[in-house]
Amino acid sequence: MVKSLKKIIVYMLIAALSTTVLFATFPALNAQEGAAQMLISPETVTLPVGANFTVTINVTNVQKLYTWQVVLKYNGSVINCTDVWIPADNVFKGKIYAGVEHEHGKDYIDGYDYMMYAASLVGDVLVNVDNGILFKANFTVVDVGATRIMFATKEHPARRDPYTSFESFILDYDLEEISFSASNFCTAIVEGSAVNLPPVARLVVYVQEVETSRYVALRGYTPVGSIPYTFAYKGFPVIFNASASHDDGYITRYVWDFGDGNITETLEPVVVHVYNSTGRKLVTLTVFDNGDPPLKSTCQYIVVVGLLVERFDWSPFLYGLAAILVVVIVVQSVRKIYARLRMRA
Repeated sequence: MVKSLKKIIVYMLIAALSTTVLFATFPALNAQEGAAQMLISPETVTLPVGANFTVTINVTNVQKLYTWQVVLKYNGSVINCTDVWIPADNVFKGKIYAGVEHEHGKDYIDGYDYMMYAASLVGDVLVNVDNGILFKANFTVVDVGATRIMFATKEHPARRDPYTSFESFILDYDLEEISFSASNFCTAIVEGSAVNLPPVARLVVYVQEVETSRYVALRGYTPVGSIPYTFAYKGFPVIFNASASHDDGYITRYVWDFGDGNITETLEPVVVHVYNSTGRKLVTLTVFDNGDPPLKSTCQYIVVVGLLVERFDWSPFLYGLAAILVVVIVVQSVRKIYARLRMRA
């Protein structure tokens, strides 16, 4: 009996060792084979400013799929998400399902834009997916640069505020989370091209600081609205810089309307202007490119022109008054001393 028990134990150890060697030797038999994945395609796009492109979100090797949510993050200053939809040949094809309204926002920490979209089966059904489409999204490229379109995950979620975060997930029929890998991303590279697209007009304004000990600033009201603004002062130079403007070719003219009746056309992006009246001035920059025909674009900036009143310098009067007081005191003291001396004599 003891010998038989020893043999059983030996056989079990041999079987366990053989299984370990087999799984180590043939990774395809490993339990990790067929793990669920969430993928973005294409992985790279190179486009000019103004172009449109579509990305597709797929899942592979998902069993008992019932609900999905995808959150994509990207740099909204380079690309904009313009449309999101579930195509007819999606993973829930032929089943009753419901989708939510997609949500756009901006991560309050890193400043990246995010887009959230989700859908779920309805009723007592589920699907097994070898390779299927969740949804598609259209993007428009708006500026030269590069950005990744990537999944927001639990490790790197999208955060609307300190209390709310979103991430991508897949749930099965029991609403248990299905583990998946989402290591890939789409890199959008936006470059200039020979395509005659409208230029982009941008400007910044610089006003010299005022020595508050010397002047009293009367600046007027603050504008409201989406147009940026700054305060300037009557008779002081204001520097306008349009160097951030760009085009797929090159810019040939900068036309400045300073909002006070003065219009200036230049070949250089930096100009200096002096306002001779106070009030709100709406500055409009128009840039023209070298296309055929030339295209143009504009941007605007508000300059609130105030008045600087030089502080009155009372110090000479104060010094003079002090000198007079000192003289009076000295004279009075001398008189008293002289009077006492005369009385003694």
